[in-house]
Amino acid sequence: MHFSKGEYAAFNSLIYLSILLIKGASNKDRSTFLLLVSIYIGAIFLQGFAIGLFYFGVKHYIGEGGLGYIKKIFSYISIDLTSVEQLVISLAPAILLLILSSKVLSISRVGLSRLVLRLRESLIIKYKSSPNIILSEGDDTFYRNMDGTFGAIRALFLNAFVFAQALVSILVLFYFEPYLAIFNIFCLLSFMFILTKVKVKKSNGDANEKMISQKDALDAAAEAVAEIEGVGISSKSFERLERMRIYGRNATNVVLFCSIIVGVSASLDFLTSLDKLTLILFLLRYISNVYTPIAVISASCVPFKSNLVTLINIENYLNFYKYKTNFSNVGLVSTRGLFFISKSFGDRQLFIDEALRPSIVEKYKLSLELSEIRVETANFSKDYPRERKKISNFIRYHLKSTDNIYFLV
Repeated sequence: MHFSKGEYAAFNSLIYLSILLIKGASNKDRSTFLLLVSIYIGAIFLQGFAIGLFYFGVKHYIGEGGLGYIKKIFSYISIDLTSVEQLVISLAPAILLLILSSKVLSISRVGLSRLVLRLRESLIIKYKSSPNIILSEGDDTFYRNMDGTFGAIRALFLNAFVFAQALVSILVLFYFEPYLAIFNIFCLLSFMFILTKVKVKKSNGDANEKMISQKDALDAAAEAVAEIEGVGISSKSFERLERMRIYGRNATNVVLFCSIIVGVSASLDFLTSLDKLTLILFLLRYISNVYTPIAVISASCVPFKSNLVTLINIENYLNFYKYKTNFSNVGLVSTRGLFFISKSFGDRQLFIDEALRPSIVEKYKLSLELSEIRVETANFSKDYPRERKKISNFIRYHLKSTDNIYFLV
């Protein structure tokens, strides 16, 4: 799958992890999430109704003799109004509905932000109490990286309304102008394909320079949420995110411009009437709004891509492992440990070095009371999560009933 490469891979992994967290959340948190999604949908319907009112208002303005309910409403007004004044009055309900939808959206945004914090706290408690998760002594890098990961999830949730708007708009656009809708889907796929070609340049300097570079990347990602919400924070580490934000906005403008060119070239119907033009421009604007969030969130995820992949792999392994042990490992004592070692694990190099491996293996044998340790991989956090089918086959066919798995993070 090509979308598992480059910068877009981090965005893809972020969505995948969010789905896993919601599935594994408590019933209360899942209910809260569904309620907030319902509020999102309500706000979308309000905005859609407002766009419809804009459409009918403009149609009344350019039509002969007024239009339906608008004509009837104006018949009760005793004062004479010009056509422009009638247009302003007919658009007022649409403006009020847009204001109301923004208020409804703010309730959902606050709720989603709190939900992400609860998901983060629940996951940390779960991992700290799990015998399968092992950290290096005095090293909490894994949990520090989780702060940035959940910051990116929060940004994704806060922009979910933008993605939902775009989805609804593309469906409506299919009804009015199917060829233009297909063109916009092609543009979005092309944009995501380009992001798969964007990769972070690796530093060739000494270890100190690499540490500084990594710190800048972490700082930049921490500021990503503020940038997405329009807060003007500027720093040296933030330059790359700013470039991606501008890249996303430029993509938005290019797609809007190209959509009009396609409409003119193909002589589409929406360019023959002002009311249809108004509606289609609204829809195109909502569809093209997704480019900037995708670009910025993708860039903010890059420093934590390793953490993202590790979390996804751990969740998938534990889910399959839990299912197997519920049926086949009852009452049995683990005698062999299978170790999955992530890049963030402080003692990872000790397992890789052939000369040092026996001493570190013996240390964990004693502490975990195991007769044998087998290192499955020293590079658990790859560029993309391991396929669920491969994990399922490993747990089902290669894991003994007396085996236990450990994630060294």
